[in-house]
Amino acid sequence: MSEGEINLKALRKVDPYVKEIVAQCSNVALYNFNSGRAEWEKTEVEGTLFLFKREAEPKYGFTIMNRLNPQNHIEPVTGQLDFQIESPFLLYKNSNGEIRGIWFYSRTECESVGQRMQQLVKEVEQEIEEKSKRLQSRGGNAGNLEFLLKKAEKQKILVEETPQQPTDTGRNLLRLLSQPENIMTNENLMTKLKSKEGNEGTSESVKDFFAMASSSQLRSTPQFGDVVPGVPVLNGVSVASLE
Repeated sequence: MSEGEINLKALRKVDPYVKEIVAQCSNVALYNFNSGRAEWEKTEVEGTLFLFKREAEPKYGFTIMNRLNPQNHIEPVTGQLDFQIESPFLLYKNSNGEIRGIWFYSRTECESVGQRMQQLVKEVEQEIEEKSKRLQSRGGNAGNLEFLLKKAEKQKILVEETPQQPTDTGRNLLRLLSQPENIMTNENLMTKLKSKEGNEGTSESVKDFFAMASSSQLRSTPQFGDVVPGVPVLNGVSVASLE
């Protein structure tokens, strides 16, 4: 196993999302700036600095693998990091407003690592800006799952509350049945049956009555979906009373 693979394995024990090592320096020390006393204070963090790429957000970060104690220093590289190279120091301010300085044994390493970190900060800033533009072009919340679910629920409620317009077929059918020439009352039916009874006898008129009553064209209760023009209405219910 190579030295790089050993270092990568050690880093993954600290951060399992480390993908690759971007840069490293063997001898650095961490300082904190005390704003109250306006002076730098050396911390108990010394060791090897690793600048690495991650498989998850934030995309980059760096750590100092501490030789003095098990407390390693880890810092994510974000758009809020502000770097300033003052060789052999690399000064930076993080998103929490903390001002820190990293002392490098080699000035050359200080400048090369400092420049690489500044490039990564710019890269992160550009990616954030591009994501923001994509969201705006989609309407802001287009990629937000919660927004999409709420939008679908609102559309469902709107459809349920929208009154359904009656179909033209139903209106045309009622209009047709309401015309006087298409209405046949029970009185008309009985008159027709009595005329048959006078000509053909009681048995024939009863037979005709049941034949008409059992016909598919006669219903005791009119149904809007299957009423046809010219059908009589039984039991004294007229079409006009259903309108």
